[in-house]
Amino acid sequence: MPGILKRTYDQSNSTERIAVGSGAISTAERPSKKMRSDSLTNGTSRANGAEPLTNGVHANGSPPGSVMSSEALAAVAEKISGQLPPEIEHITVGYLPLATLVTRLAQDTFNGLEQVVNRMADVQMSSTHNQPQVNGTSSHLSSQANVQKKNILWDFAHENRARFIKCLVLSQWSRQAEAVSKVININNWMEGRKHMYNEAGAWVGELKRLIAPMKVPSPDLKTGLEVLSTGKASWLPDLGFIPPDPLTPQQLLKALRTVNVLLSIRLNIHETIPPPFRDFTIRSGRATFRVQDEFELDLSIADEDPLSQLYFIDFRFLFSPCSTEIPLGRLRDEIERKTNDVLHREGLKGCFDFLHDLVLTHKLRILRQQANDLARQRWSENVRVEGVHRSLVIQYWLNRPGGKNWIEIGVKRNRRKGEQSTGTIPNVPYVGLRWHRKGKEVIDPEIKINMADLSIETILKQVIATHTNHILKEMKRKLREGSIYSKKALFVKHRASKKEPADCSLKIQVTTSTVVTVAIEPISGSFAVMPASQSNSVVERELNLLKDPASEAPSRIAVLRCRIAQEQIESRAYFIGWEPAKGMIPSQEIVRKMFSPDIVRLAIFKIKPWNSEWMIASTTSMHEDAWWIVRTQDEKSSIKVETGKQSNSTRKRTLQVAFKIFLSRCVVLDPSYQLLSRLENAAASMICQIVDMQELAAGQIPCIQQESPKSRRPHRTPDLFIQHLEQLSSGVQTFTQSDTSWCHELVKLTVVGLSRARDSVLYTGSARLIEPIKAIGALASSIDSSVSFHPTNGTFIFPVTIAVGQSSISALRDRLRRIKRLIQFLAVIEKQGFQCEIISLSRLVFIYHTTLSSQILKADIDLAADATVGISFGKDSPHLRIQDLLTMATNETHGFEHTGRLLSITLPLLRAFDAIEQSTLRQNHRDEKNPICILPHSPTSYCIIYEYPKAMFRITLDQRLDDPVWFLSLVDDVIFKDENGRDEVVATAWTQLCQESSQNWKGMRKGVIAGVEGIEELIPKIDEMMATLSADKLGNEDELAKGDIKKESDQKNEVVVLD
Repeated sequence: MPGILKRTYDQSNSTERIAVGSGAISTAERPSKKMRSDSLTNGTSRANGAEPLTNGVHANGSPPGSVMSSEALAAVAEKISGQLPPEIEHITVGYLPLATLVTRLAQDTFNGLEQVVNRMADVQMSSTHNQPQVNGTSSHLSSQANVQKKNILWDFAHENRARFIKCLVLSQWSRQAEAVSKVININNWMEGRKHMYNEAGAWVGELKRLIAPMKVPSPDLKTGLEVLSTGKASWLPDLGFIPPDPLTPQQLLKALRTVNVLLSIRLNIHETIPPPFRDFTIRSGRATFRVQDEFELDLSIADEDPLSQLYFIDFRFLFSPCSTEIPLGRLRDEIERKTNDVLHREGLKGCFDFLHDLVLTHKLRILRQQANDLARQRWSENVRVEGVHRSLVIQYWLNRPGGKNWIEIGVKRNRRKGEQSTGTIPNVPYVGLRWHRKGKEVIDPEIKINMADLSIETILKQVIATHTNHILKEMKRKLREGSIYSKKALFVKHRASKKEPADCSLKIQVTTSTVVTVAIEPISGSFAVMPASQSNSVVERELNLLKDPASEAPSRIAVLRCRIAQEQIESRAYFIGWEPAKGMIPSQEIVRKMFSPDIVRLAIFKIKPWNSEWMIASTTSMHEDAWWIVRTQDEKSSIKVETGKQSNSTRKRTLQVAFKIFLSRCVVLDPSYQLLSRLENAAASMICQIVDMQELAAGQIPCIQQESPKSRRPHRTPDLFIQHLEQLSSGVQTFTQSDTSWCHELVKLTVVGLSRARDSVLYTGSARLIEPIKAIGALASSIDSSVSFHPTNGTFIFPVTIAVGQSSISALRDRLRRIKRLIQFLAVIEKQGFQCEIISLSRLVFIYHTTLSSQILKADIDLAADATVGISFGKDSPHLRIQDLLTMATNETHGFEHTGRLLSITLPLLRAFDAIEQSTLRQNHRDEKNPICILPHSPTSYCIIYEYPKAMFRITLDQRLDDPVWFLSLVDDVIFKDENGRDEVVATAWTQLCQESSQNWKGMRKGVIAGVEGIEELIPKIDEMMATLSADKLGNEDELAKGDIKKESDQKNEVVVLD
């Protein structure tokens, strides 16, 4: 039994212990003494030095040889240790450390001493006490103030002395704290035993009282046998009552109808029926009052007196989950007793109040039981259920950060102003709900409690669904503050449900091809972002850490949208050759200043074929996904390297300026490969146009941008119109004698797009001639792609190709020079009546004459060079003789207009030259003795030199009466005169020729004048004259040569030959 004391010996430290139960308390520690077999006494004490008196021969009656050793005692104690009762309770409540007591006592004494000193200082000494006495002593020691100070100090010392004495006593007791603690434990155990003994009797008495109704009496077999055999008991007294006859069905029906009538009269006339009981029916002798979704009550009467009370017949619940009928038993009896009592005292109104309150309490109990079941099962660790009086408090989403969310379900009695009853009966207490979201009560939540079918899970789901809809609706509203969703470039759809929170979701289109669904798990309140991906997981984790997701979640969704959009752009940009600009990480301040203050993500790409100065940037935000052209510049940063005195400098590029690319009116575009190609095309066009406008502004040349009204492409770069064409085409060499304005002063520069190599931009320049070329329609097949002319209005179009990032103004200026030159040449060709075969900015081929034998004479003008042009003719062309002279005249002196006239003027002359060179007469005689030499000095001046007879004729172009004529004269300086007088032959023949004339030429005094066509007739005539003179001269020389030979032969026979 608990509390048995036993004495044990600890062999290891030879300590005697008193064991209480299974515990041991050390009483004293002393060295163990070995027992001797010869002196087994209980002590050899002496009294005042007397001899020791033994208490017997044997100790405790044991023989010396039967004493157990300590090892044996320990073995016995260990054997019976499992059979011992439990250990006595150790009392530790109310214990305080002695050091704390002493510290506080000292601190309190010190504080009191300070107060005593202050009180003593406040005591005022009288001034008379400070005066010296006659005997030299002072009386202030016996003054009243001094005595008062002494009393104050004495009282303080006396009071604290008593406290320190108590502390001294406690300190002495503390030296035996272990023993005192054991005594306290034993005393507490003994008091507990005493209480149990006292309570045992009371418990036995109560048990006897409780089992008295359960006692079954002994069976009376004699009476039972008599009753079963005779049907009566002889010992029972007979009172002589005559039993009434049983009611027939007709009598019973009549009685019930009578009761129904009495009930109808009473309820309609005499009773004041409360509004909740106005739904009642009367049948079968009872009035059934029905309260919707609560209960049915059957009442009846026992007397015809209208003042008599109504009595309880039956009671049924009208809601679930609950049994409709109340089984017979104590509960029914208690309800019947209490209802009859209330009907007797308060009537129908009190009856309704009692039963209505009973039903409300029962409903709250059912809801609490359901809530506890939820907390133990599916909703474990996510809801907390608490009962406050009759109210039920359920806190949900326990693991979500931020304020708490809970609902309170209880009985509502008072309503706010304007609030309508949510119960089935107006102005009557009902089961209501209060909802606190984030610690703040939500006024008038649209949550309906089905009183007919109670389900706390359904109520909780409605609350959570409403809460989820609130969060998602706020997220949708804040997302629509951005232009992307407000302008419906992307959609955000809120799927709401008032009953099922799992059906609530927010579907967000983050890009044109990606849709993200945000939902909230009903039980835990955790966000779920679907479909599963790395970016969605990061945002989902961030959303679950937010304290106020309704206001903070849209910013996280915005970051997710911009991140996904940028990832799609980067992945597709990589496949078309764009490279991210590594190291280009501008600060947030620069980004907001250069791009837009609401930028969320920025990506910069560089394109290999382009100049490194220009890049493309992509920005994403909640207002738009924009594309930018970024111009960068080198920023030098010196980094010292410890290699002698040298320092290496590195270059990094920084943003200088950004230009927005307007691809479409839509704020979000699908970053497809086609879009990126169009974007690259538009960016390259804008870059070149920006550079052009900057150069034009530097040269103070007016220009304006204007979109083409016929353009259907939203990303097309506006056309650039440049004024003052003469400034662009200045410096063009004039190839005509009249250099008037040839074109209107406005030039239109239209961007076509990128080249296939993606390193240059194709432009189309267009302007309009002041005077259109009339025959340009017939020349359309001869013009190549370098320039195109409109057949009627004089508009011409030409392509210009320039590298991305370079200005096209210099190329445009060069192209205008070439076109101006080409226009000048075409004007001359048209004026001269020539026919063009090939027309381009680098070459011009035209037919300037066709002979009767269908021989075509062509001229090929090389326009490839900027400063000079080259003219070439075919090998059969007569102008091949003066090809270089015509080229020189075109480039240096008179221009192509003069050259064009010379082609027609010199053609007959040059044909005559070819004719006299190829004549048969000259072919027979000129090879050796009479060669002819034609020397062209210029296209308008020629010399014909005859060797035999020696003569030189000069042919020059002159003008008579605005008509070109050729003047042919004989040069006298080259006539060699001999002694025979034969030099007069050429002069005589020439004089005779000058006296002649024909239709196309006319002889003058010193020469001959011939028209353009007449020169072709005159030159052969002169050549024929010189051929005749040459033949005559050769014949005379032959005759003279024969005479000289004969004389020489005659003189050979003589000795001396004298002349």
